[in-house]
Amino acid sequence: MFRPVSFCFLLCCAFWAHAAPAPEPGVYIREGGSGTLMLKKDSQGNQLFSLVSVGSGGHCCHLGGKIRNGKAVMEEGGEYICTVTFVRQANGIDVQEREDKKSNYISGCHTYCGVRADFHGLYLIPPAGCAPSERKQARQKFQRFYNAKAYKKALATLRPVFDNCRSALHTLYEEGSIRNDLAVTFHKLGDHRACYAILEPYAEDAALKDDDIEGYVGFVDRYVYLSTISAARVNLRLCERAKEAARQKNKH
Repeated sequence: MFRPVSFCFLLCCAFWAHAAPAPEPGVYIREGGSGTLMLKKDSQGNQLFSLVSVGSGGHCCHLGGKIRNGKAVMEEGGEYICTVTFVRQANGIDVQEREDKKSNYISGCHTYCGVRADFHGLYLIPPAGCAPSERKQARQKFQRFYNAKAYKKALATLRPVFDNCRSALHTLYEEGSIRNDLAVTFHKLGDHRACYAILEPYAEDAALKDDDIEGYVGFVDRYVYLSTISAARVNLRLCERAKEAARQKNKH
């Protein structure tokens, strides 16, 4: 089965100015699963953050530090300043960035990122069971059930991740591998219609040769997507052949 390529995660914690309530410690996930933010306090009560996001081509941002009055001032080399602001929203935290250049030098915030990555945006409170650690545990549990051929339990473990955590799943780095895992599980359970339905978004590209597939030009993104498509081709054939075999059997 296709296995997910690891992708970046983010951690963060913050205080808020203007008497705004401090955000709850925990994990927040950027829309589309492209970043993870965790908030925590140290033993002295300081609010700390660590943030990791992923952009196209596997480029990442990684930064962290201490938050005071809702802001973290990141200084690098004394030539520029990056100020990260954390604004609490009803459904998460809006992470904003501002660059104050001390001289005509490279942008301050971009020094924490690869060329094709950024870290600003809305980081949502994940649905129950959808934090990165919870998704990881569910996938490990799924694999144990699948290896033990307990396919109904495997399905019951992984299906809620797909159904409930879509806003937290990175479309490229995580969703594809989950779809393929669910497809082979449906196949084992004889549910060929569900097997095809879960992979239908990839059916058009799966019918093409790799060189004819467009949409991902960066090496890393293209490699991951083609790996997803390769697994989908195999799984779609499994489902189609099993469905045809069942149809022929019912004719006799």
